[in-house]
Amino acid sequence: MPFPYRSALITILILTVGDFKTSVYSSEIYQFIDPSGTIHFTNVPTDPRYKRRNLQRKGLSHFERQLREFALEAFINRESKNYEIDPALIKAVIRVESNFDSNAVSSAGAEGLMQLMPETAASLEVSYSFDPEENIEGGTRYLRYLLDRFDQDLQLSLAAYNAGPERVIKYGGVPPFPETKRYISKVMHFYERYLLQKKPYQTRDSDGDILLSNRPKSKFQNFSNPKNFD
Repeated sequence: MPFPYRSALITILILTVGDFKTSVYSSEIYQFIDPSGTIHFTNVPTDPRYKRRNLQRKGLSHFERQLREFALEAFINRESKNYEIDPALIKAVIRVESNFDSNAVSSAGAEGLMQLMPETAASLEVSYSFDPEENIEGGTRYLRYLLDRFDQDLQLSLAAYNAGPERVIKYGGVPPFPETKRYISKVMHFYERYLLQKKPYQTRDSDGDILLSNRPKSKFQNFSNPKNFD
């Protein structure tokens, strides 16, 4: 019988971080549930019970989205330091813009994780918006530009990210667009959620591979990258 994510112990085997990041975006994640109900994920299956999961389909599960978040953590933290923006805010923008789908394209033509319009990407010298690393660097740099332009006013900066800075200037504040108001509300909601997020637990097996879990055990320790797998 399938085990709900919340009630089962979840373990991830990461053989190499670089390969794991690549695998998340090429859909090569494998899963099996053992007799105790533990859910195992890996990018390199070594057991015939592992079955491939397709992460590129629409309607990602809660846990699959968090796999993507984990894979992007290093990029987000690096640009957070480079541009002095809280990583929780960067993640919140990504969550609302693309739900962590690096191949997302909006009806208006915005592309990638932080939904850069082609002209914005060109001005930021982002050559390929579907590359997670490039997109996060460009999107974070653009957000830093907006924060500086609007005197560190987060709501105005988010309004400008969504509707364009010229419209914020035209209306002398948040434009009276329901979509923009909903956008600001959603980003602030996830920003607060990420700020309060718990950390998972980490250990290494006998081969030195990293194991992450959503349940504390005496052998597990808090992981340095914030992530709550519950």
